[in-house]
Amino acid sequence: MGKNLNIIKFNFFKELAYPYELIGFLLRKLIAFGFLILFWQILSSGNSQTFDFNLILSYFLISQAVTDLTFTNDVRFGREIQKLIKSGQISNYFIKPINSIKLLFLSFIGERTSIFVYSLITLSIGVYLIKSLSLDNILLFLISIAFATITGVALNLIIGTIGFYSPEASSIQNMFNHMNRIFSGILIPLDYFPGVLKTIVSYSFFPILAYYPTTILQRGNQNNQVQEIFLISTFWSIFLLIIALAWWKKSVKEYEGVGV
Repeated sequence: MGKNLNIIKFNFFKELAYPYELIGFLLRKLIAFGFLILFWQILSSGNSQTFDFNLILSYFLISQAVTDLTFTNDVRFGREIQKLIKSGQISNYFIKPINSIKLLFLSFIGERTSIFVYSLITLSIGVYLIKSLSLDNILLFLISIAFATITGVALNLIIGTIGFYSPEASSIQNMFNHMNRIFSGILIPLDYFPGVLKTIVSYSFFPILAYYPTTILQRGNQNNQVQEIFLISTFWSIFLLIIALAWWKKSVKEYEGVGV
């Protein structure tokens, strides 16, 4: 445990060495979130019966926090792995006396500590705006967060592993990001999707990353839907994690980087 904490602390202090980059990143998030809320505020003001602005504001605060806390916001963990592979620095992780995935993951957590703190603040504000919140909602939300984290880490690892095979893997990452923003509910809650499209998307892994945890916290187990959501989440989290770990192991064996 002490070694793991030291890795996180080291990378946290490394992040603080570049405060302007951190400030710029936070400003970018705040500006993007501000425009998103402005868009929905305009919609809600024109049709208050369909759009409850406080509920929408709570939804986006929580969903944005969920994607940051579960590593799915722009799959930044996967992008960092791609950069390390492209630069050859990934070899330094393979020669360390610790599991390479664990080392990469702990390093990333350390570098993102301040973002996690920011996300906890936005999550708290979003929770505060919920009119009625029960203990059951919170417990179900924590379970859904666990599924989102496993699914998110697996997807990041899959995206990162592509870097072993293509020097332009970032284009695939960008394509995934665009799909993720739409189908996970980050930009538009699935409630406003057309019926057939909503049904198709609801059985994919995308809603696990933002929509399901957020709506579970806001609504609880309405119409006994949580059992079905957890079955879908169990399947995708286990399936994607097995695929990610197997592909990573195979790719590392075939990697011919200097120093391995």
